[in-house]
Amino acid sequence: MNPKQRLIKFLDEEILPAEKTESRETLAAYIVGELVCDYDDIYEELIENNFKVQQISDIASDLEWSNGSEVQLEYMWRELKNLIEELKNE
Repeated sequence: MNPKQRLIKFLDEEILPAEKTESRETLAAYIVGELVCDYDDIYEELIENNFKVQQISDIASDLEWSNGSEVQLEYMWRELKNLIEELKNE
């Protein structure tokens, strides 16, 4: 499984289904942990070369640490989910 397929599998099987049971901030932290704290550098090239993956990483990081209003947090989460769907459909 290549890094993009692995990431899509993680997002599709671990993150999106957990939306009903976990907070957006927690899910964003899981995404950041998967992408940024990638000790094996599995995603390094993917992050550097795929703009959607860069955006997912950036928004997840912002969402994880955001102190914004509920409206801002909801907007960021929707944007993150849209990017995940776009990545899946590439």
